[in-house]
Amino acid sequence: MFVSYDLRAGRGFAACRGAQYIRLGAGLHAAVDPGQGLVSARRGRGLDLRFSKVSDQAAWLELGLKLGAPGQGRSDRAWRDSSRFYCRLRLALQLEPQVPAQTDAQEVLQASTQVSSQASSLADILAHAPEQEPPPQARLALRLHLRDGFEDIFAPDPLPLSPDFTWVRAEIAPPVWALSQAQAVDLHLFLPPRNGALQVSDLAVTAVT
Repeated sequence: MFVSYDLRAGRGFAACRGAQYIRLGAGLHAAVDPGQGLVSARRGRGLDLRFSKVSDQAAWLELGLKLGAPGQGRSDRAWRDSSRFYCRLRLALQLEPQVPAQTDAQEVLQASTQVSSQASSLADILAHAPEQEPPPQARLALRLHLRDGFEDIFAPDPLPLSPDFTWVRAEIAPPVWALSQAQAVDLHLFLPPRNGALQVSDLAVTAVT
């Protein structure tokens, strides 16, 4: 037996003003670590989110999807009774450049001036060039709500992100003990805590027992 969710089955999404938590549709939301920034949404067929005023203290940004609620509906029970979850997303993430502190900026300027005056070849310049920022990644987790809290079961590998639309896939198989105690099931996509924009044109989840 299987149960599934498909983002494309909806009629599109309305615009939402900036807030710490916004409801995007039935069971779907976006949120920022409380007190550490804002998220807003633009109207469209797919998800088009903007994260702004994200502080350096922010621990997470997320896109969340409620799969199986505590109720006794057939769909809710099917999600909670599933043992393996397959996820597919088509998304793009554009991050704003990180601005270094003033002291760091001064050090970078001084180092650049020193390199420029001392470098005698392209090889010398490249040797003193600052390291490039690693590509951003997201983490996908299945959240199992238990009687005394919750347990996040992460997909084994991080999801690579790109400014251009990219397909990513993940499989999550929660431990039997956690599934047997789960009262509700959610899916959470955790993003780098930075100002930027996220577009999601496809999000599909299939679970099997």
